[in-house]
Amino acid sequence: MSITDRLLNLYRIDQQIQGLTGRVQSARRYAQTQAQQLTDLEARLTAARTQSRQLAASAANLENDVRILEERVESLRKRMNEASSAKEYKATLTELNTVKADRERIETEAIEALGKVDAMNAQIAEIESQIEQRRKVYDVAAAQLQREEDEIASRLTELKERRAEAVRAAPADALRDFEQLSRRTDGEPMAEIIEEDRRRQEYCCGACNMTVPVEVVSVLLGRSGLANCPSCRRILFMSDELRQHFEKRLAGRS
Repeated sequence: MSITDRLLNLYRIDQQIQGLTGRVQSARRYAQTQAQQLTDLEARLTAARTQSRQLAASAANLENDVRILEERVESLRKRMNEASSAKEYKATLTELNTVKADRERIETEAIEALGKVDAMNAQIAEIESQIEQRRKVYDVAAAQLQREEDEIASRLTELKERRAEAVRAAPADALRDFEQLSRRTDGEPMAEIIEEDRRRQEYCCGACNMTVPVEVVSVLLGRSGLANCPSCRRILFMSDELRQHFEKRLAGRS
């Protein structure tokens, strides 16, 4: 097995590991998003309940003020009926009118406060409904995450064992280049050579789409060393179909 083939085996194992871990990461991100949304809704609910209590207390205070003013109105009416002079009657009437105006104003404020309480309670009910729905979504997401983790656990262990074997089979210098490229290319250190025009012998890198000289292709055919893309520096490999084409052409010339 050539050095390229050994690295290609390692690369394909890495791709499988990335695919499996990617599934779990995706499921975890989704579950975390649902958990955060649930937390945000619960915070909104706490704030709304606090505001509702404050509004209710304010409304209760206003209603109590109205009762006090009503008692004051009754007291002033009684005093008017018992007035011993026109001056006293007039003064009491003036005070009565003032108190009645205050009562009407506070009654209006109390009604508005009660309306705000009703509106806030409706908002609380809506948030509670959203929390119930979001909790169901989160439960499904959490269960899906657990399934993903359970399903890939044994497969991931097997792949990691195979990867360790593939690492041991690769030469140290080639493995070092592979790992460096893997970090630089986000886990894509290798690329397939793409045949663009067979008659003109035109080829390109399957990762960056830049032209690959035929001399680089020849390195792969010789299986004597690694061939890198002149542009992105990824380690190149050749499909079995393309290799068979070259081998048949070479056999025809011999």
